[in-house]
Amino acid sequence: MKRATCGRIRAIQWFGCGLIALLASAAWAENGTDGEAGPTNGRNAHVSTGGYALVGGLNGFAAFQNDQGQRFNGSYGFLLKGGARLNPYFALEVEGNFLSGFETKYDISQHPNYPGSGLPPTVGLTVDGGNVTANVVAYFPLGRVQPKVIIGLGGMWAGLRSSDSIGAVCTPGYAWDWYCSGRYAQLGNNGGYVMRFGGGVDIEVAQDWAIVLESSYIKPFGAIQDLTYVTLGWGIRFDF
Repeated sequence: MKRATCGRIRAIQWFGCGLIALLASAAWAENGTDGEAGPTNGRNAHVSTGGYALVGGLNGFAAFQNDQGQRFNGSYGFLLKGGARLNPYFALEVEGNFLSGFETKYDISQHPNYPGSGLPPTVGLTVDGGNVTANVVAYFPLGRVQPKVIIGLGGMWAGLRSSDSIGAVCTPGYAWDWYCSGRYAQLGNNGGYVMRFGGGVDIEVAQDWAIVLESSYIKPFGAIQDLTYVTLGWGIRFDF
């Protein structure tokens, strides 16, 4: 894999558009709920301090390409969180993201040993994995609608595998490349440190639960430093 400047720009655009959409929805929802708070409630009346758990879904958008320049498709997954709201303005949490895989096609027809007839010109490849981070969350408690900024540090793992049957590409006698190591082969895996830069909004629906919308930019380091991506997430937070 190689770093792609245009892919990184697209990732920043996705991240920015996601945050704009989240803040716009926050403003709209806040305008619709301002009248609910009485003169003695104040904006912190909808803040629940203490522990919480969150479960939700993710869309991932890759900011990387394969070494032939082809882009990877988006990925779906889920997120889990557990943490504690310390006061109206800050929370600490642990977050886990798990993605089904970013897929692309690798052109094998340009290989010097490509036999031509009988084999498809491309093989499907998938990068899958996930990350776990410890996050610091800064809230802006505006009432029922609470925008937030997230910064996290943790670890990420990623694997490269074939998404096509290797038997369809590497027929007997033509096992001449690295992706011919087995049917639906796990071709490699690695891990490294990762940072999360995100933002979003919590919409307090009731005393003990809220709808959560978030966007994050994931920046890994080390052997997987090229695998940057953006996530758009949504979920339900339960307070306890």
